[in-house]
Amino acid sequence: MLNRTYLFLISGFLSLILIGANYVGTFKLCGAAEYGNCMDILYGAILALSPAFPTFIIITLTLWVTHEIYESWFRFARWWIPLSMLAIFMAPEYSHDWMFRVEKGSVALAMSATFIIVSIGIIAIKYFSLKRGR
Repeated sequence: MLNRTYLFLISGFLSLILIGANYVGTFKLCGAAEYGNCMDILYGAILALSPAFPTFIIITLTLWVTHEIYESWFRFARWWIPLSMLAIFMAPEYSHDWMFRVEKGSVALAMSATFIIVSIGIIAIKYFSLKRGR
């Protein structure tokens, strides 16, 4: 099982890569090439790795909580993160529906926001239940 320090370092490193790629821009990273394979691969990789940033935020919060709280959160995170990456990968790149715009960007945002909200809920519920038990 992954130690939370390693998860913190991995998600932090991936978050720095995402922030750096966003700062530099995909156009410069691909050598100012025309839109093609490089742009598509880079864009897909950035979207697929987007759950790393909310993971980094939540892991930063869980570094100071007890082991029981971390374990209850990690039971959720260990299946949610791969599920998020799979959902982002399977989502269409462009939506052809004017009403329900399901595309990679909106799926990534929804999965990341849901991850943060549920994670904070799990941490808070477990924290208060442990506090009452003492």
